Amino acid sequence: MNYLSIFSPCKHSKLKPYLQTVALAAGLLCSAASSANLLNGDFSSGFDDWQGQVTYNDPASPDPMFPDSINEIVNPLTGNFNASTGAAVITNDDTNWAVALFQQFTVQSLLNPANTLWLELDFSSTVSSDDDYVLAELVDLSDPFSTLNISSGTVDITAWAGRSAEIFFLIEDGFNDTGDFLTIDSIHITQHAASVPEPGTSALFLSAGLALLARRRLFKS
Repeated sequence: MNYLSIFSPCKHSKLKPYLQTVALAAGLLCSAASSANLLNGDFSSGFDDWQGQVTYNDPASPDPMFPDSINEIVNPLTGNFNASTGAAVITNDDTNWAVALFQQFTVQSLLNPANTLWLELDFSSTVSSDDDYVLAELVDLSDPFSTLNISSGTVDITAWAGRSAEIFFLIEDGFNDTGDFLTIDSIHITQHAASVPEPGTSALFLSAGLALLARRRLFKS
């Protein structure tokens, strides 16, 4: 899969802060929503361990700031969520125009302070307009405004070691068009051990010289 290419940090979704706040609240209300490690990152078990939300047009909404309602989709996720191909596909339509998929977990701690953590995933998108919005990021659960863009597909998350985080995906349509979707797969976090520097040339000569000196002294004795 091709990594996401249309993400623009200058483009702001009107739903992003709202959906993240709702997602955060939903996770905090249910401790089972947060796991020790990221689970089912390859979606081999469908949408087990994942949560999703759909925003749909609702003229009866009493809140003029958010004239749309949020539905939390319980497992198994259906309709705008599909994992039948072995990857997760989330899509909007002319009614459900913003769709989010997320999971809360604890980023593993470093086994050695010099180690590094890397998050990798396959992530592609298709949108019908430049006004459509797609998002892939890590959210710090202790500070929802602290986020890390993971749309490149390979991201150093060493600084996130030990944090409670949420991995968050969103697709939002600007003109109620159909056919916008995200495909997500193969999400995994790998800890790389600190590399041991190879000895320099001078160090090699010094070691060889010390070994030769010790050998001569041994023969003399």
